[in-house]
Amino acid sequence: MKHWAALLFGILPLAGGAAPLDAAVSKSYFANWRGQPYYCPNGNCLAHGRRDIAQADRASFRPVSEMYALDRHRVYYEGREVHGADPRTWTVQGRWHGRDHQHLYIR
Repeated sequence: MKHWAALLFGILPLAGGAAPLDAAVSKSYFANWRGQPYYCPNGNCLAHGRRDIAQADRASFRPVSEMYALDRHRVYYEGREVHGADPRTWTVQGRWHGRDHQHLYIR
């Protein structure tokens, strides 16, 4: 009961007590106690839900902007894979835009 009261009054963080992977870059990408990354918009999983990123490579996963993250195999937007994107040449072009050596991706 104490924890629900704390949540209601904003005492506990809503992302399950986890800190963002890199708060300077994104406040929406976290890792669970096993190190598995997940996406939780602005740390508010209660209101917006949580998207586990099961296929992510834990060792190389990192956020590159508020919305985008990548690992050595894939690029992710809001926790979903950006199919066909090359993480080795990926650059963020804006909040909803990114590009690799071949394509421009718009949300």
